Amino acid sequence: MTRTCGTFVHSRRVGALVATTLATALLLPGAAVAAEPLPPGALPVVEPVGVPGRVLELLRRLPAVRPAAVGPATNLGGPFVVSTSGVVAGSTVGTSWDDFQAYRWRDGVVTEFPAGPGERSQAVAVNASGLVAVSVYRGDVGPLPYLWHPDGTVEALPLETEWGSVTDVADDGVAVGVTTMRTPAPGSEGYTAVMWRDGQLHDLAPGGFDAVAWDVNERGAVVGGTSRLDNTAWVWRDGVVTDLPAPPGLTSTTADQVNDRGDVRGGVRIPQVAPGTQIGAVWFGGTELRHLGAGPGWLVDLNEKGLAAGNLWRGGTMPGDEEPWVVDAVTMDRHRVTRLRTTSGGPSSASALNDLGIVVGDEVREGRRQAVAWVLGLPVPLGGPAGSPVVESRATGIDERGRVVGWVRLPGDTDTSQGRAVVWDLVPTRQQVGRWLS
Repeated sequence: MTRTCGTFVHSRRVGALVATTLATALLLPGAAVAAEPLPPGALPVVEPVGVPGRVLELLRRLPAVRPAAVGPATNLGGPFVVSTSGVVAGSTVGTSWDDFQAYRWRDGVVTEFPAGPGERSQAVAVNASGLVAVSVYRGDVGPLPYLWHPDGTVEALPLETEWGSVTDVADDGVAVGVTTMRTPAPGSEGYTAVMWRDGQLHDLAPGGFDAVAWDVNERGAVVGGTSRLDNTAWVWRDGVVTDLPAPPGLTSTTADQVNDRGDVRGGVRIPQVAPGTQIGAVWFGGTELRHLGAGPGWLVDLNEKGLAAGNLWRGGTMPGDEEPWVVDAVTMDRHRVTRLRTTSGGPSSASALNDLGIVVGDEVREGRRQAVAWVLGLPVPLGGPAGSPVVESRATGIDERGRVVGWVRLPGDTDTSQGRAVVWDLVPTRQQVGRWLS
């Protein structure tokens, strides 16, 4: 009996095929795509080594991982995020898109954010303890920044003016975001990047410039962007703001995420590749720039080992156009961009990854969106409740122990905006293993 990607397969022959696939098709380097001279910092795109047809057929037949928990049918306002403690945070939409509420889901229990009459709320981030960053709207006022503590208490973060937004919260409770200031700098539009620490508001941009803080790591480093001159990505450390470097010809930088090593995920504008569109990029160590400049694409997540996941344009209209385009899920490290394999060869999309390198998202199977987790590059299907066919599904987040969060749409969920939040567990419990072995 062989355990494959969180699923037990009762066949030595099947197990041998999967093991052979892992050894030959995943661990050997692919061939770089021939291309014209790349912009500075661009990485070559590597195609996965071909997999024999019988192995692809096997992958199509692998049983889907069933959800460990399924929420009620509701209008989905996601995306959903999951913390290392297993707390899921998300948002639902009521009768209209102007009616949305944040919620927290743990151990099968859904708790809605305690909004007041007429208030709307949106979950933004969740830390390891289950502390949720929430944006609240009151009529035409908002967003307003709040922290929703695991014990159910709600903390309003202080502001100088009537407007502010929280964008991330670290495990120690430090939050970052943006707000308007009472006395903006001359020539400024009046907003600035801020940090909330120990209940106090701190301006991260001494002297004032129009900026937003997007992410904070566990060492207190903050990344964001400013519209001063052109969009410029920066990192804040110990009171010092430093612009992230970009070679000549690469302009309009952005920064969205920083890991504890100091690697920064963001984007750069490369006119000769995709005018007017950001190209996904990582500043390794905060200085060494690498990007998807071999073809338009963007990055969605960065783990603590410096591996990023994202999506690379493969055809159709260009990103930024009004018409849909077709993309492939990819991973990116210092040396290469690698397309992730699908069972059908169809398009795919990445949403997140963890420190083990497991990527989650979806691929197109038989004309519908199917939630998948790529384990060692192989797509493992993530299914619906036992006995229930799935109309459409997607995975949106994963924690460090292999819990995946996302949504499924079942046949009874007739509204195209309706579905059910689900949690898949890629790492089975001892009790599950015992039942499978018996």
